[in-house]
Amino acid sequence: MPKGLAEFNEVIDVLLKVKEQEESAVVVFESGEFSLPVELAKKLRELQGKKIGILRLNGYHVCELEATLSCLVEGGNNDHMRL
Repeated sequence: MPKGLAEFNEVIDVLLKVKEQEESAVVVFESGEFSLPVELAKKLRELQGKKIGILRLNGYHVCELEATLSCLVEGGNNDHMRL
């Protein structure tokens, strides 16, 4: 059973699936399922397969997260790695 996202809380994970159930959008992450307002379903479907963050703070704030790490490798070369 999906749980709601409480005010002042966030979830950060790879979005695996979005499904609509009884006037809500159920989002599936590796870490669990959350029930969100159905109005977010369209935007969330566009982000399936990506690492996202959802923050509940006076509403729901959704963003795609992308990190770049600078790694120092042998020989002193800097390589960038996308996560």
